[in-house]
Amino acid sequence: MYIFLAFIFLVLLGCTVWMYHRLSVLRLGNKQLQTLVECQDGYTFLLNRKMEVVQTNFYNQQWQHLGASNLLGNVLHCKNAHDAGQCGEHDVCKKCPVRFVITKAFERGVSFHNLEACMELLGDDNNITDTDVQVDGHFVKLNNKAHMVVNVKLMPEDKQVELPKLLFISEKVDLFLRVKEALGANIRVLNADNLHQALHRLLMVKAYGFLAILIDEEFYEKHEEITKLLVKNDSVKVIVFTSNNKPSTDGHVFYLSEHFDAMQLRLLLLDKELVLQK
Repeated sequence: MYIFLAFIFLVLLGCTVWMYHRLSVLRLGNKQLQTLVECQDGYTFLLNRKMEVVQTNFYNQQWQHLGASNLLGNVLHCKNAHDAGQCGEHDVCKKCPVRFVITKAFERGVSFHNLEACMELLGDDNNITDTDVQVDGHFVKLNNKAHMVVNVKLMPEDKQVELPKLLFISEKVDLFLRVKEALGANIRVLNADNLHQALHRLLMVKAYGFLAILIDEEFYEKHEEITKLLVKNDSVKVIVFTSNNKPSTDGHVFYLSEHFDAMQLRLLLLDKELVLQK
């Protein structure tokens, strides 16, 4: 009996030592993965279908939390989310390409890459930073529930000048995505975050290095004088997407049907000596 009890004790002791060793290995592995994520260049967010942040390395790289909400826009300090109180409740949120693409990716169960947009982010003392972001999303399932690993990278100024870029101003997210698809990956199409940012970048188009401006008829009708002044003073090509039959140009801007094909858009941009290749 004593020998049998001693044998059981040794087996249990061995199992305990083995389990402790395995736990230590797992802890070390988790710590290494956590370190890799926390120290990477950019922010990573694990989202559920409600756009809630489950895990992120964002707080390891920021000094403050600007709100209690764990929705992506609030965590990322998006000005629109901050003004509305919650990401998704601002009028601008309905036209946000980042939110639109993430939502569609969840619906289709797919990933997406190289989505770029202009954003206004709140920093220390609620100062607004006007920045360009690049967003990638990877669809994953955890415990049989859909999640998205979203990587957000703030584009530094030296990186932004590597590729030609266009400023897109329209509330039509589907039009923005069709333009991006038509031009391919070798040119950056940046969607203005809101009207304030659109006008700010429009008036400083040369400083931001935009080679052309793409806008819709509604925006052009409201800001025609500013647009024409931009063309006259800065010699920047402006393309207006129209749903009506209009001449190709009125001497100041160029018109293009909203139902354009990729070649039409490229040829129009080539007149500005932009080298675009699919």
